Amino acid sequence: MNESTSTALSHEARILRVKKIALEHFKEEHWTEMASEIGCADLLIVREESLGSVSWGDDAYAATVLKILAAIVQRNPSDIEKLEIYAEKCLSHAEAGSFAGVTLTRI
Repeated sequence: MNESTSTALSHEARILRVKKIALEHFKEEHWTEMASEIGCADLLIVREESLGSVSWGDDAYAATVLKILAAIVQRNPSDIEKLEIYAEKCLSHAEAGSFAGVTLTRI
């Protein structure tokens, strides 16, 4: 996402965009990697039981994802940019067919 686009969108819209990518492409390993890179593993652990339903198709997954992303941004609003970077990189890898082995440099 380029700077002019990201600054023009509200935090809510930006969170919803990351949520959409996460719902379509994130697996458990991606949540763990993202949380480690952003420094929000504690928030992920709090929601671990709910997140356990992530790729497992539970109806509550979308709500859980939104709650996790909102909690990350609420704690540190600048983390929205890190979430967007991670999500965009994962989306690019998914579209290229190389999603399983995403290795990202520290954000």
